[in-house]
Amino acid sequence: MDERHEDLERIPDWLEHELADKPDVHANVARPFLHWFLLRRARQRAAIRRHPASADRDLRRRVSVAYLVGGGGAQGLTHLLVAGVGGTVVLFVRIASPRAETRKGLRGRVVTSLLPHPSKRRAARFGQSYQCPGRMWWEWTKRAVSASPKLLRSRAGRDAVQKLDGSDQLNKLEEVGAWLRRRLPDLLVESQVPGAAVAVQAGDEWVESAAGVLSTATGVDATVDSLFQIGSITKVMTATLVMQLADEGRLDLDAPVRAVLPEFRIADEEAARGITTRHLLSHVAGFEGDIFTDTGKGDDCLEKYLGVLRDVPQLFEPGAMFSYNNAGYCVLGRIVEVLREEPFDVCARRHLFTPLGMSHTASDPYEAIVHRTAVGHIETVPGAPLEPTPVWALARSNAPAGSMLAMRARDLLAFARMHLAGGRGPDGVTVLGPETVQAMQRPQVTLPDIDQGAAWGLGWELFDLSGGTVIGHDGNTIGQSAFLRLVPERDVAVAIVTNGGLSRRVYTEIAGRVLGELAGVGLPASPVPDVGAPVAETSRYVGTYTSSTAETTVSRDTAGRLWLERTPRGAIAELDEAPYRTELVGRRGDTLIPVEPERGVHAPLAFLGDDGQGHALYLHTGRAERRAQR
Repeated sequence: MDERHEDLERIPDWLEHELADKPDVHANVARPFLHWFLLRRARQRAAIRRHPASADRDLRRRVSVAYLVGGGGAQGLTHLLVAGVGGTVVLFVRIASPRAETRKGLRGRVVTSLLPHPSKRRAARFGQSYQCPGRMWWEWTKRAVSASPKLLRSRAGRDAVQKLDGSDQLNKLEEVGAWLRRRLPDLLVESQVPGAAVAVQAGDEWVESAAGVLSTATGVDATVDSLFQIGSITKVMTATLVMQLADEGRLDLDAPVRAVLPEFRIADEEAARGITTRHLLSHVAGFEGDIFTDTGKGDDCLEKYLGVLRDVPQLFEPGAMFSYNNAGYCVLGRIVEVLREEPFDVCARRHLFTPLGMSHTASDPYEAIVHRTAVGHIETVPGAPLEPTPVWALARSNAPAGSMLAMRARDLLAFARMHLAGGRGPDGVTVLGPETVQAMQRPQVTLPDIDQGAAWGLGWELFDLSGGTVIGHDGNTIGQSAFLRLVPERDVAVAIVTNGGLSRRVYTEIAGRVLGELAGVGLPASPVPDVGAPVAETSRYVGTYTSSTAETTVSRDTAGRLWLERTPRGAIAELDEAPYRTELVGRRGDTLIPVEPERGVHAPLAFLGDDGQGHALYLHTGRAERRAQR
């Protein structure tokens, strides 16, 4: 067998020669292929050393499967590479037999059994290309490369394996996938989460898993193709649509919003004149952001939504600090509509979902109904069993902020992959400029000390973690939560979608394992309150803080302890969201932490600013709630 494949040591040189006039194939396929090939040969070589007889039989079996050539025999076939770029597959065959008749037979009848379906099997000739299902080329490559481990017996082969950066990542990914399939069902039960799906990517490979049910009312099982709402992760997609317009020279991020939307109004006219697209992208515009007014289901809902903002108060000067702003992203969605002259959901499908191959997405209930789709679950009374939500989604007028969009976890990874690949789609087409991709990941504003990210970019939340920088976004809508994390330096991403319960626990365990195993990044420990930690200057925090969705009162009892009571208002109250009450204890400086968890999380909150009388002006939980005037 070694004599049969004696020139395998020259595979790298051969590839350089054969692919010299095919730079896309060489860059995107040949190198990853060689990484896999060398690693696989190293493992097979070790197996042969341990069990020579059985390993040799296994190798012969693999050769017969991979090189089925219809009677021509495998004696002269040194190497076959099934290379793919996007959906196109190209066969490269290396013939080493000195017998002309063998070369002729092999060249005409290579891998007739490797096509995806028996009805499509046919002979393939040298250099022939044709279309195939998206990932089939990789499976073919793995089946086709079953030659001798001779290459790894050379010093050059051993050195190549040692130098490969992340050459064991594929093996780790497979281990992560096996762990997910074992662990996810039990983790959901422990976390009281009805159903979830997870997709993990490392390089061009991915694994996925799903467990639980889509609705406790119907008992329909969750699958990897099930759709879950991604909530505010939609904002990164909205930001991407905006940045595409900037790439095209049609939008200046630092020009006032009124340059595109002259009708943009809020209660503070001076602020309205100065707010820019960059302010909106990075959540520093400063006006009240949780405006969930339903302006109808028509294509004019965003246009009407702008009129709702006329009386919205300004909380602070534009650019002064971070405060999460849903309404700002609805304004961004309207900018996209005006410049593209199409409804927002049409723009998203035309400029993102279709070029990225995101086939399992739904922009509204009418699209969701044709898929297996999750329903959210909430507690209507603290401690009560979870119940399916009374409505599936929020208003269409909030779609650019995340009120409706649903997709499977794997499609969310397809979007993440584009950002990891410098803005390129699966077929190599540029969806977003590489410099623009980098610009979105640069910090625009730092966040308060509330155990969230370190900063915010143009759409992305930025995390400075042990082992590297992570970008991502979370999404929470009616009884559903989603989490997306990317490690650009390691080409790793994880998407987690859930439909209720203690979803943060699911995220913490899965993301912790995935990012640690595949990217060497450690998640920080979840904050835990020290029930004895004192709170200095309690009078600074006492008072009532309001927003359009909640009224939060901080009070002090006779023993000097601080208590927080939050009562839902507006659209959130209409969804039967439960009130929340907890004691507050000290954490760091003006950052306090609740003793009682909310949805399983002890989320710190910061008291910022000064009202001129020694009291905090804002209660900050990611959103700035302003102290109510007495």
